[in-house]
Amino acid sequence: MSRTCGYLYIATKDRVEEAIRSARSLKAVDRESSITLIADGVVHADVFDNILYRPWEIGQNDWHSKLLYKVRHMYVDSPYERTFFLDTDTYVVENGRPLFKLLDYFDLCISRAPGDLRIPRIDGLPLEGCQPPNTGVILFRRSRENDLLFQIWRKSYEIKLRNKDFHHRDDSDQICFLDGILASQARIHWLPNLWNARTWFFQSFKGPVKIIHEKNVDFKNLEKLVNVTSRQRGWDPLRRQCYLRNENFFSKTKRKLKSFIRVNRKQG
Repeated sequence: MSRTCGYLYIATKDRVEEAIRSARSLKAVDRESSITLIADGVVHADVFDNILYRPWEIGQNDWHSKLLYKVRHMYVDSPYERTFFLDTDTYVVENGRPLFKLLDYFDLCISRAPGDLRIPRIDGLPLEGCQPPNTGVILFRRSRENDLLFQIWRKSYEIKLRNKDFHHRDDSDQICFLDGILASQARIHWLPNLWNARTWFFQSFKGPVKIIHEKNVDFKNLEKLVNVTSRQRGWDPLRRQCYLRNENFFSKTKRKLKSFIRVNRKQG
């Protein structure tokens, strides 16, 4: 892979081991990948091709502050022209190299956040029907549009953090990312959830899951469970199993419907 394209992880000290595990899953499916880690301390791990040290300058050490470390360094410190960013709690099942081609047509590729059901407030007003993106898997390229998008994302989240404007303990940087999208003219492609399978939540999949995004699980076993088939299926995070639709039920219902239509046409 050309060094113009590469994968990026960002990890504070308590997330480094998680990043190493994720990067190893990536190398297992794409040995030629270029992987960069941005960390706030010294890291020794040969799975990364490049390690950049960026000091912790945020002050607080809580979860919301750690998100700011990611927001501040993702775009400005990526060494690539085209970046595939992955959260540390991801597990790569399939080679993601083909997705870099999407950046020929889009500035940024991202998926929805299935568990984030809070209604975003834009300009102080609720924006009904708008679901925030999940910022754990993002592809982006260098562009004037993204320069603005990531700048606004950072400023918006810094204000949110400074004002402690969190309406829920799980409130994150994701709604602030919407501020960046709305302020820029970036062309956005919404990735299917196969590339960011948030298996902690109820999901529907069609096709093999490519990237699993969950924390503290046996990923190899989870991969077998979630990819038990590539057919359309529902994922139950509580029972940790997939459900398939009843093909016989749907076939019988379809035949009954056709018969009903034929009979009524004759009667009409």
